[in-house]
Amino acid sequence: MPPTPRPLLIASLGNPGLTYANTLHSAGHTLLAAIAQYLNYLPFKRERVLADALTSRNWPSAVDDPKDVLDWTLWQSSSLMNVSGRPVSTAWKAWQRGAVSTTSQLDGNESIRKDRGLLVLLHDELDMPLGQLKQRKAGVSARGHNGVRSVQAALPKTPFVRVAVGIGRPDGRGAKESGVIAKWVLRKMTREERERIEGSAGECVEMLKQLGRG
Repeated sequence: MPPTPRPLLIASLGNPGLTYANTLHSAGHTLLAAIAQYLNYLPFKRERVLADALTSRNWPSAVDDPKDVLDWTLWQSSSLMNVSGRPVSTAWKAWQRGAVSTTSQLDGNESIRKDRGLLVLLHDELDMPLGQLKQRKAGVSARGHNGVRSVQAALPKTPFVRVAVGIGRPDGRGAKESGVIAKWVLRKMTREERERIEGSAGECVEMLKQLGRG
């Protein structure tokens, strides 16, 4: 019998509120919402124990065979991008303790998350084509991404995995200047850009399943 897939806390990084909703810099949030829809997960709701952030998950009652349950918690950071580390760290530690654990309900082992659970970050990436995905390990350079850098500082000993979703770089003169880049990442996505990001949900789910298999 194949082993039960390990639990995942899938955390998206971005900026909170309507002002930043659907901006390129919050592409991780857009992808996370698309994954929830792809998996037909429950609507997002705020959970105080997980750093008061929006979360979504499946439940064992959703399937006939408990071994088919993906113990994934989809978690959307509620902080500003550049200070993501503290809420991610708080949520990760609470999640490991089995604050809400479908797996422990299934097999009676409340320590499984601490022993086998994995933190996965979803975040935007300038140096990749729009909608392209790439997996990286925790120790790989943040490549100037302040949200990732903040998480690395808050969880220096946690071997998390990152899944970057490309948002591309602006074209033309001054495209590498900080002011131009800031304006680019903080602008609202076009309909076509959002569809490209959301369209990578299926590929991302397969990537996450592979991570869950160890």
